Amino acid sequence: MKRSVTVKDIAQIAEVSIATVSRALNNHQSINAEVRQRVLQVAAELGYFKTVGRHSSSKQKEPQLKKICFLLCYSEYDPYQALSNPFWATVLHGAEMEARKSNLQLVYQAIDYQASSYSLQAQIHELEADGILLVGPSEAKTIQTIQAVNVPLILVDNYVSGLTQKVDAVLSNNYEGAKQATNYLIQQGHRRIAYINEHSDSNFPANTIHSFTWRQKGYQDALIEAGLAVDDRLMCQTYQDITILCKSFLELENPPSALFCANDPVASKVIKILRTMGLSAPKDISIIGFDDIDLAEHVTPALTTMRVYKEAMGEKAVQTLIARINNPDASYMSYLMDVDIIIRDSVQEMAE
Repeated sequence: MKRSVTVKDIAQIAEVSIATVSRALNNHQSINAEVRQRVLQVAAELGYFKTVGRHSSSKQKEPQLKKICFLLCYSEYDPYQALSNPFWATVLHGAEMEARKSNLQLVYQAIDYQASSYSLQAQIHELEADGILLVGPSEAKTIQTIQAVNVPLILVDNYVSGLTQKVDAVLSNNYEGAKQATNYLIQQGHRRIAYINEHSDSNFPANTIHSFTWRQKGYQDALIEAGLAVDDRLMCQTYQDITILCKSFLELENPPSALFCANDPVASKVIKILRTMGLSAPKDISIIGFDDIDLAEHVTPALTTMRVYKEAMGEKAVQTLIARINNPDASYMSYLMDVDIIIRDSVQEMAE
């Protein structure tokens, strides 16, 4: 049987004292940042974080559930900015309510998606969580790094294909929701419908994020099924300045009569931009969003959008995590949460 990695092993290879290793692993304020990074890298390379996980011992017959972590992957490492995102804040609230029912402590942590694997493993180790809800856009390497620490993991509203190890996921039905949104615009008489992806200062390309990938595909398939052309000029597939994008749409010889925005913040910004151009929704152009965050009710006009049941998603994620911890050998599952259209004032029927 392979022997467990010890702090002495780490100290020898990192060429520091055992006390220094201990301080580095516990993120003690007195430790030099460069030394800590070296220690963490050695610890990760030796597999130390894999051997100290709370679920790594085969002797433990019954899992001891005490604490789970809501781990939000973000491109700007600012926990407060990350949690200010109304979508994730509502998912978190649902997760908190469900955790409370099971007498579980739920802690929140934001991580930099560009963090090194050993730094991420150290963060997971410090959390001492029995399970993790990985929330927000994340890359395969991030997921695999967490899986390597032997802590049960659930993906929330994100999925990455091609993982070497399977994982449970709780997702909104972005594809069907996007088809429903596009079909609603078609039913209102619109034939030229543009699609605008997430705009952001984030470093994540919109077309690599699971939800936006499937929303765009749903939009395209709805057009095709309705016998309408998919015009590449009407799709924003990468991060672009939305003001420039709106102008480019309107300058087309045959401009769109409706815009399907990948989420509500994008739709809200488009409404404001159109106003500066002397245009209004839905009189001059119809707009539909996605997610139904609180903002959707308070913009003018009130936004027609697709409602994602965010609290329910958080609740289901915690339920799935508890089930995985209690039955680690069960088949892995992906759960699709329904979305529904919420009709307000931002879409107008086209005159025949």
